[in-house]
Amino acid sequence: MEKTKVQGKSRTALSEVKRSGVKAKESIKRPKRRRSESNDNGSRKIPKQAAACSISRCNAVRLTDKVKTVETERFPFQFRNKESAAVELTKVVKDDCHPNRRLTAFVFHDEFGETLPVEMVEESNLYISAVILPLEDICDKEKETRIHCEGFGPIISWSLSGYDDNSPVIWISTQAADYECIKPATVYQKQYDNFFQKACTCVEIYRRLSKSCGGNPNLGLNELLPAVVQSMTERTNVPHGASAKDLVISWGRFIYNQLIGLDETASEDDTVFRNLPVLVYLRDASNKTAGLVSTRMKLKRRQRTVSLSTKFYTKTSEFKIADDYPPPAYYKVNTYEIDECAIFEGESDDINQLPRHMLHSWCLYSFDGRFISLEHLPTKPSDGMEQKIFCSGILTIGDGSRFCLDIESNPLSSTRVLNNDCIPVRLNTIKDWKIECRSSMVSILIRTDIAWYRLGNPSTQYGPWYEPVLKTVTLAVSIVTLLKEQRRASRLSFPDLIKRISDFKEGHPAYISSDSTAVERYILIHGKIILKQFEDYPVSSIRKCGFVRGLRDNLKELHHTRLVKKKVFLSKEEHVNQEAAAPEKTSETKAMPAATTKLINRIWKECCSNYSPEDLDDNNIEELEESKNMFYKNVKKFRSVPKWRKAHGASTVVRWDGGEVGKTSSGEVSYKQAMVNGVVVSAGDSVLVETANSKENPPVFLVEYMFEDSSAKKLAHGRLMLRDYQTVLGYTNNECELFLTNHCLEFGLSDVIGIMRVEIRQPVPWGFQHRKTNANNDKIDRERAEDRKSKGLPMEFFCRSLYCPERGAFLCLRIDSVGLGTGHCNSCKIKENRKKSVFKLCRYNFIFQGTKYHIDDFVYLSPHHATTEETDNGTTKHARNIILKPFTVCQFLGIDKHKSFKKADPESTIVRLRRFFRPEDISADKAYHSDIREIYYSEQVIHVPVMAIEGQCEVREKAELNHIPTTYIFQHIFFCEQLYDPLTGALQKLSPQIKLSLTRRKSVKTAVNRKTPRKRKVGERGFDGISNHNKFLATLDIFSGCGGLSSGLEQSGVSKTKWAIEYEEPAGESFKLNHPEAEMFIRNCNVMLRAIMTACGDADDCISTSEATDLAAKLEQKEINALPRPGDVDFIIGGPPCQGFSKMNRFNQGSWSKVQCEMILAFLSFADYFRPKFFLLENVRNFVFYNKGQIFRFTLASLLEMGYQVRFGILEAGAYGVSQNRKRAFIWAASPEEKLPEWPEPMYVFKGPKLKIPLGGNIHYAAVKSTASGAAFRAITVRDIIGDLPLVKNGASKLTMEYKGEPISWFQKQIRGDMQDLNDHISKKMNELNLLRCRKIPKRPGSDWHDLPNKKVKLSNGNVVDLLPSWLPKTARRNNHWKGLYGRLDWAGKFPTCVTDPQPMGKVGRWFHPQQDRILTLREYARAQGFPDSYKFAGNIHHKHRQVGNAVPPPLALALGRKLKEAIEEKYT
Repeated sequence: MEKTKVQGKSRTALSEVKRSGVKAKESIKRPKRRRSESNDNGSRKIPKQAAACSISRCNAVRLTDKVKTVETERFPFQFRNKESAAVELTKVVKDDCHPNRRLTAFVFHDEFGETLPVEMVEESNLYISAVILPLEDICDKEKETRIHCEGFGPIISWSLSGYDDNSPVIWISTQAADYECIKPATVYQKQYDNFFQKACTCVEIYRRLSKSCGGNPNLGLNELLPAVVQSMTERTNVPHGASAKDLVISWGRFIYNQLIGLDETASEDDTVFRNLPVLVYLRDASNKTAGLVSTRMKLKRRQRTVSLSTKFYTKTSEFKIADDYPPPAYYKVNTYEIDECAIFEGESDDINQLPRHMLHSWCLYSFDGRFISLEHLPTKPSDGMEQKIFCSGILTIGDGSRFCLDIESNPLSSTRVLNNDCIPVRLNTIKDWKIECRSSMVSILIRTDIAWYRLGNPSTQYGPWYEPVLKTVTLAVSIVTLLKEQRRASRLSFPDLIKRISDFKEGHPAYISSDSTAVERYILIHGKIILKQFEDYPVSSIRKCGFVRGLRDNLKELHHTRLVKKKVFLSKEEHVNQEAAAPEKTSETKAMPAATTKLINRIWKECCSNYSPEDLDDNNIEELEESKNMFYKNVKKFRSVPKWRKAHGASTVVRWDGGEVGKTSSGEVSYKQAMVNGVVVSAGDSVLVETANSKENPPVFLVEYMFEDSSAKKLAHGRLMLRDYQTVLGYTNNECELFLTNHCLEFGLSDVIGIMRVEIRQPVPWGFQHRKTNANNDKIDRERAEDRKSKGLPMEFFCRSLYCPERGAFLCLRIDSVGLGTGHCNSCKIKENRKKSVFKLCRYNFIFQGTKYHIDDFVYLSPHHATTEETDNGTTKHARNIILKPFTVCQFLGIDKHKSFKKADPESTIVRLRRFFRPEDISADKAYHSDIREIYYSEQVIHVPVMAIEGQCEVREKAELNHIPTTYIFQHIFFCEQLYDPLTGALQKLSPQIKLSLTRRKSVKTAVNRKTPRKRKVGERGFDGISNHNKFLATLDIFSGCGGLSSGLEQSGVSKTKWAIEYEEPAGESFKLNHPEAEMFIRNCNVMLRAIMTACGDADDCISTSEATDLAAKLEQKEINALPRPGDVDFIIGGPPCQGFSKMNRFNQGSWSKVQCEMILAFLSFADYFRPKFFLLENVRNFVFYNKGQIFRFTLASLLEMGYQVRFGILEAGAYGVSQNRKRAFIWAASPEEKLPEWPEPMYVFKGPKLKIPLGGNIHYAAVKSTASGAAFRAITVRDIIGDLPLVKNGASKLTMEYKGEPISWFQKQIRGDMQDLNDHISKKMNELNLLRCRKIPKRPGSDWHDLPNKKVKLSNGNVVDLLPSWLPKTARRNNHWKGLYGRLDWAGKFPTCVTDPQPMGKVGRWFHPQQDRILTLREYARAQGFPDSYKFAGNIHHKHRQVGNAVPPPLALALGRKLKEAIEEKYT
């Protein structure tokens, strides 16, 4: 089997593998031909090699270099990230050529984890997540090595073989190996099936036309298509008739491209496919029919949806069964639940071959958690279910064949003893169910894609929802008994059985009523269950009896419908259990579609439909589909450029128009204007420039100036302008807007092929008072652009922003500095200044990376350049931060050696430094007891290159250090009071002479302004510049939570939160406790926006639901008067609670609900309406990547449309004074009149990579550098944070107690402040079994469930249970070995990410105290987030944990606030 050569890189053929001695699968014969390339010209385009992909749909599992094999009952299973290692580990014999392997459970996806078909390798980079197996099919599965790899690749080619065997074999290739695709993962099955069907069709057509296979190459289309369609319909569920034919024709180009490639290896007497008329016709007809097939398939889907009731399954009316069920109830999620995918190996194509297991204490519920009856499930498998149904329960391994429903007693009250080997499980979507009847035994089973589950007793809460089902099953058993008693079962008709059942006595298990009308009603209402029980009954005479036929006919007449919530209004007598009859959920407690301004609605509706699902009918289904796909169509649309550009190949005549105007910076004569082919080109014009690689879509440059070089060549110097899709925005912005960049270059005027009409715009008048005027002007511009487009006129563009991808920002464009024609370029000046500041050497000082260093200055040295050997402190890999080192503080003593001043460089210039030691250099205990800013003088002198210097710092008297009660230090200032001898380890007091010499030289540049060249004037307040103006930013905090973001910003001295909106009452009460001066509205933000806009007379500009309008109208006048008005708010902050961004959300529904119900729209609408000076959005890191980054891009586009300057980035909270992994995305926005804040400098050592945002192509942006290689201060440890807190026991509930000791570490002193009493040192209570397990976890670093003894223990209730859950080792390989479950924290380590519900078996399980047998207390949890001990929390312990877990760490908010304050200060000074 040969593989395709792709642009000079040959992929090894399987035949070559055979020749090299590698035995292939016997089922795959060597083909006579090889597949063709994917495009018409016979060559395939290789996508550019991207950076290593680390983001995929599944979490990648990373291990150390020593891969450990986990032995299971089936086979060793290894996890590995590196593809090359996986290929090596799956090698059975030596690969003499390019390796060949197999793939199973595979998914092809892009760099963001979105699944894509394999054909998309032509368009973008595709990566693979799969299980890699050896090419040889080993009979002994126990010895077969399997490697699970995530996000490897990319795919550089794919190939198709197996033509002669009538079985398509699909291969994909990477740089490391070729892979045979065996079986896709379940989530990828549908996407892959379409491609595989096309491959099968190729093989079938090959067999029909190839002489070597007995085919006839002279077949006509009318002969070929019926045979192919028949083969397709026999093999798959492809629709019969004309639609299938159209489908084959639509694949014509694909089929043609594959078959013509086989001509290269065809024998002389075989068929040549390239010129076969039937294939040529297929190729030409494919483009014409593609649209027709799409339309027909949509119509077919719509017709199938309408006809599902008669074709697939019987449906039941919810309102008709309502009287037999209790009022609505909701499932409470069990945090211990394990997804079934993590427990079992996978699926089977044959549902009868799926494994069977037992499920106890179970319940069924919908996507919103509402309990659902079994009657909601279809009687037969169907993909047409309108709502997904899920199940949770206790799983026991085994088919449970001995279990049956005890229909003689009440099984709901039975006390069945469960097997100790039980697993709390969460099942995927329920696909099917059935009732098994064996003799007198009856049992109910449900099916997922993974397994069948026999239902035991339901949970106590779900019991009332199971009783009607059980009662109906009992009734069906009695009906079967009655039928068996008859010699001829068919003699009993439907009415006869109704009468017999009504004759049952009241004590009979199947008694319904003595009234035959009530019995008939019950049977018709629950007839679906009865039919389900009869459909698989083994005796045909009973299965087809008159009763069954009569019941089925009666159900058809009733026109039963699905069990879904409908907009039906019945009289009070007609219902008991409707949603309306239950206490209505108000907008304060349920999701509400976002209220928006018209601007936000217009921007966002371009990518999603704003139809509500209940408003759809058959006439607008296609319109909905088109609206949902609008964005993806726009992605592929080519943006038009002016038609009046230079003809291809035409000669160009260039001459100057006017005299010279001056000289360029390099001395050439400059001009302002030139004539290019008779068209005037002036400085400030935007021109299209032809290049070798961009003939279809040439780049646009803004001409800064024109000049003539020494060879008389007429040149222009221009700055690149980008269209929206060439920036991070993608296709989300106005297509008429261009963005100027600082990327400039010179090009020949002869290469100019056209002029674009681009208006360089000044910032619009800013403020809420100009909002409507600006909106009207934008509307006029859009209408004018649409009019020009409809008339075929060239597009008119505008530019108002400077795009800086290297800074992650869109800045306000200064029109007075572009296109002046003076011979100078502002962008070039910036580059020259940067180049000059890289390194410059003088006699006694030097400039390096923008900072000037003098003799006696204090500097940072990269830690690995320190010469003293460090001793191992014994920490483990679980305490990763401790092995990282901060910068070494040194004093610059002089320059030792260098090249000449002009040729000097930072690598060869050697400087002499005096080293200072830190407490952590002595011991961990010394570091714990010392101030983090303290350093020790030494006599050690070291010699290092300038390249090793990382920055500048200061040493001052301890009394001069500013005291700020926070854990984020923003100044690079230290104090020194002792001398340290590294040889003896002795510390002694520093002499006054040395101390005086240290403090005599103070650096001109302090912590925050050390790279700011301007010196301050006498009397300036520095960072208190805002205070000089006696002004704080009046702030509105939306989605405030308990106030972490507001607290940090207020601590920075830049803002004062005057209003806050929060819809969860406990969190709102906590905010009020800590911000008593703020006006807190515990309301839905949609209601608040509607109320504000209505009060200001702008109700017509607010698009909201009727519910939000009604609730806003019900607000009291006092509350309305307290609401902020436009002009009152300077700063809007918040973190929209976008559950859709979470990877753990299992209940995402339609496309519109994913966007509309995200409060990001309402949040942006507040900014649009108030137009504050500054805006700050915080969210989880996945916000940037969710939905292929579209939500993120539309957010940026919305702010830019309002006129804001925008900056985006991801920060790690651990680098800003807290000790936990917490990555958060932020978006800054500033009005055109303000300076856009920069990102705060990370000050603490913290292990982690650069947090990058993809900007398109292979370009990425990181807001700040990683501090893994060094920072100003050491990492904060667990001991630093909670080491001083008193001992408490499991379930401690005392709200206030004494500290019982003084604070020890610097962090403890900062966080405790002047508090005398300790609040909220309370702990969640673990049950007896978990407490026993906790006590068995060793009190040492890195311990977790692996350390539990495998033995049984007896509980206080007498039950004997496993101390080590047996399912943990069995399922470990699929879940990163359950890392951290039942884990203890390490004193020298850090906290995991703080979550809303810490559990020993939760997503983040390492929450046991390092020395005490309990979960961390709330106060310890709050300290891990950086909350001071004075911070108060309201509600019960669960409310408080939720508040802390959702909060923004105040130290991180403080860091952001300091940069905002600095930006404001620079404006005023």
